[in-house]
Amino acid sequence: MEKLRYSYSKATRKSLQTLRTWLEKEIKKNNRNKRKKRILPYPKFHFKVDNKTGKLILCYSIPIYDVSVKNNIRKKNIQKYLKNYTLDNYKELLDVEYYYKQILEETEYANKEISVDISTLKYWIDKYVSPTPRKGITKVPSPNTLKNDKRFLTGYYDWLKINKPKYLDIWMHNDDNIKNIFTEYLQTKSDDWSDSSIHNCYRCYRAFLNWVSHKEPRFKGNRLSGIDIETPKPILTSFSMAEMEKVIHFMTEFQQDRVWFWFVPMLRIMLITGCRISELINMKCNDLTKFSLNSEDGEEFVGYKWTFKGKGDKERTMYIDSSTSVKDIEGLILDSTGKRRTDKVFVFHKQYYKSPNTKQDTNMGGGMVNNIDEPYSRSGVEHKFKKMVQFLKLDPKLTPHSCRRFYIGEKLMETGGNIPMVALLVGHQSYKMINHYAQHNQQKEMLVGTRNTLDLGKVFTRKKGKKR
Repeated sequence: MEKLRYSYSKATRKSLQTLRTWLEKEIKKNNRNKRKKRILPYPKFHFKVDNKTGKLILCYSIPIYDVSVKNNIRKKNIQKYLKNYTLDNYKELLDVEYYYKQILEETEYANKEISVDISTLKYWIDKYVSPTPRKGITKVPSPNTLKNDKRFLTGYYDWLKINKPKYLDIWMHNDDNIKNIFTEYLQTKSDDWSDSSIHNCYRCYRAFLNWVSHKEPRFKGNRLSGIDIETPKPILTSFSMAEMEKVIHFMTEFQQDRVWFWFVPMLRIMLITGCRISELINMKCNDLTKFSLNSEDGEEFVGYKWTFKGKGDKERTMYIDSSTSVKDIEGLILDSTGKRRTDKVFVFHKQYYKSPNTKQDTNMGGGMVNNIDEPYSRSGVEHKFKKMVQFLKLDPKLTPHSCRRFYIGEKLMETGGNIPMVALLVGHQSYKMINHYAQHNQQKEMLVGTRNTLDLGKVFTRKKGKKR
C-alpha cells in the first residue's frame, strides 16, 4: 500500500489513516478465509476522499500503449468516484473484494491488449469493427455499419494474405505504393461488384486508414487520396404506375395468405411512410402513440404517431393515418380485449408459415413459427421482397428501397417540389439526394399537399384521371 499524501485537514488525514488500516485488515481477512481467491499485492489500489462531498474515491492504474514513452507502455491513473461510500459508512458497506475483482479484470484486459502485436493489419481491423466509438466520438457505429465494414476489410485482408502477404504488416500501408495495391484489389472485383460496391469499399478502407492515423501518430493520413474511383450515379429505380397497381392488388388479395400475411403489412408501411427497411424491422410497440382527428364529415379518425431514431441517430416522426395500416398495426400490438400488449417489444415480431419437409414421405416439420422475442431480419425482408418481384413479374432491379424512392417521388409531386420538406420527411440530412429525385420528376405535375403518408388510392385516381 502506498503512503497517502493529500491536502486534507488533520481530522480527515486521521480518518484516512484509519481507513488504510481497516483496508489492510480486510485484505488479510479475505486472504485467510479464501486462499484460492486472494487479494494480491498487484494490482495496487487505495482510497482517497473528495474534500467537497466527503465521498470515497477508488484509485488505481492500468497499463496502456503509448508510442511517446520508453518501451511504448505507460501507466494510466484512474479514479472512480464512489458516491455511496463515505468515511462514516465504509466499514459497514464497502466490499473490498468486489472492487479488487473489478480492478483485476480491467488490468488483465489492458495487459492482453498491449501484448497483441499491434503491427499487424488484423489487429487494427479487429479494433475498427468492434462496437466502440471512433475518433473520440461517443456514438458507436450501427450494427449494419460494423457488418459492412467488416465484410469489406476482411475481404481485402484475405486477398492480401494470398497475393501480397507482406502488406499484412500495417506499416507497409504507410507507403505510397499502397494506392497501387488497393487499386489492383479493386480491379479483381470489377466483374463481380457493382460500381456502388466498389465505391463503398474504397470509402470504407479510406476511412479505416484515416482512423489508424488518428490512433497512431506515426501513421500517415490520407493514404488513399487521389485514387480515381468514379462516384456511382444514384439509383432511382422505382415502381411504374402499372407495377404499383399490381402491388396494390397483391396486398389486397394476399394479406390473409399464409405465405404472405406477415410481409404485406410491412410492405404497406414502407410504401406509405417511405421508411428505411432498418427502421421498419426495428419498429417497437412503445414507439407508437395513438392520435385522433376529426374528419370533414365529423367522424373521428384514429391513427398512430410513430417516433423513432433513424439513420445517423436522428429522431423522426411519422403519422400512420392509413386505415388499413392502422388495422394491421393494431392486430399486432393489441390483445383480444383491445389493450396494448406488454409481452412483446417489436411490432413486427417474427412469425411465418414453414412448409413441411416434402423430400420425405411424411409432412412433418411444417406449420406456423411464432417467435415473439425476435424481429425480422433485414435479409429476410429483402428475400421476401425479391420473391414478390418474381411472383408479380416486376422489374428485377426493384428492391425494398424502391418503396422509399416511390414515396419520395410522389411526395415531391404532392408538395409542389418542396425539397426541404420531403428531405425532412424521409430523414435526409442534406438535399442532394432529394434534388436527384426532383430533377428526375421535373416533367411531372406538381400537386400541393402536406400529408405525411401516401394515400395509394388517391395516387391511382390522379394517375388514371390524367390518362382520360
